[in-house]
Amino acid sequence: MPDMKGRSVLLTGAAGGIGAATARRLAAHGAKLALVDLDGGPLEALGAELGDAAATYTVDITDLAALERVVSDATSRFGGLDVVIANAGMDLIGPLAELAPEAFDRCIEVNVLGTWRTIRAALPAMRGRDGYVLVVSSGGVFVPPPFQGPYTASKAAMGALADTLRIELRGSGTRVGVIYFGAIDTEHARRSINDPLMQRAMRRVPKSFLDYAPVDGAAEAMERAVLRRARRAVFPRSNLPMMYLPGVAKGVIERWFSP
Repeated sequence: MPDMKGRSVLLTGAAGGIGAATARRLAAHGAKLALVDLDGGPLEALGAELGDAAATYTVDITDLAALERVVSDATSRFGGLDVVIANAGMDLIGPLAELAPEAFDRCIEVNVLGTWRTIRAALPAMRGRDGYVLVVSSGGVFVPPPFQGPYTASKAAMGALADTLRIELRGSGTRVGVIYFGAIDTEHARRSINDPLMQRAMRRVPKSFLDYAPVDGAAEAMERAVLRRARRAVFPRSNLPMMYLPGVAKGVIERWFSP
């Protein structure tokens, strides 16, 4: 899919950060965008910025019926659906033994069930279009940090869903990819890393390991994955050893974290 002109993209988590930056990049390629987020104000502002290239939908991705309506409307507007980027998600910080059950459940519901429901709603509209599904995961699945158990578990599950879907869609023309992000300079990442529990846990982690990668670099990696219909992508690329040598990386990094 080297040419995105006239292609339609469903992008969740589009209101800010990596999602918004990716939307701008794909719009510059001529893509038509169905942008989904719960944060209506910034989402509408992005839609206004992109003009006719975008339609916006303030929707909770755990609501399958609402997502199906989004897909139906986007298909009517744009003539079909070619790409789905499951980018929306939430984090949750705290010791596993102390997390409120309802908070744990919500994190799993948004990240895992929300991703599945997004894909489930979109796939019927992608039949016969040589499409692409991209799921956003985390480098934390290779080396899980402390105090982020539900987030890391959900991101690992999302990657597993994508890998299963890839096999199931073999021969259909639709490809499936997973992109693994490290620490990106977003509000989400800074809030997580600046949490007192995380600060305590990471006091022995080398400062160079905690450098934030730029949002636009992450969006460029997402753009590149879509254009190439990539099976795997990692950003920043310094995280590649964690993907290919997770046992070695895990042993080293676990020793950095404080008990």
